[in-house]
Amino acid sequence: MRTIIVVILLMCLVFVGAGGCTGTSPAKESTTGDIRTESTERVAETTTSTVKEALAEGPGAVTETTSIEETKIGALGERRNPIPVDQEARVGDWEVRVVDARPNANQIILDENMFNNPPKEGNQYVLVSLEATYVGDGSSTFWIDMLYSFVGGKGGSFDVAVAVAPDAITSADEALSGGSIAGNLVFEAPSDQVPGGTLLLEEAFSHDQARVFFAVR
Repeated sequence: MRTIIVVILLMCLVFVGAGGCTGTSPAKESTTGDIRTESTERVAETTTSTVKEALAEGPGAVTETTSIEETKIGALGERRNPIPVDQEARVGDWEVRVVDARPNANQIILDENMFNNPPKEGNQYVLVSLEATYVGDGSSTFWIDMLYSFVGGKGGSFDVAVAVAPDAITSADEALSGGSIAGNLVFEAPSDQVPGGTLLLEEAFSHDQARVFFAVR
């Protein structure tokens, strides 16, 4: 009987010892703790790396974007970056500025001369007021020195209209060096070309083909 009891006690001790040795809770907590620590470190490293890359690339990206925009716009006086209204620009031997513009001058032109015809259907008259100062030697005449056209917002090019403009600049007198003249140009263009349109002035007798775009709005 005592032998049986001893055997049973020994078996219980062996069972309890085995359970203690194979207990999983501490091991699981340790393993889980290690996994969480490793994951946290990886996330921290990734976040730090991402922030560093963003900071490193940020200024460069802004500079590159600005450069692209500047390339698209072009230099002052080109079609996508015309000379603003009331600002002077040199075209050949003349300093020119657009003083004012009337994108729809139909009634003005019709009232100016009884022989002026209404614009064609779908078209309208554009009236541009200019001032120009001759800065070359001797003397010269603006309308002889200059070629002009209205370049529509969709890229069409339109010559001076066959109509009498009020105070036409083509009637301006010859100017001595330092002298100024003023007057108007009138163009007929399709109405859908007028928004975004510009005035193009080009030196008539230049081998350099000097040309400047002026805003009319």
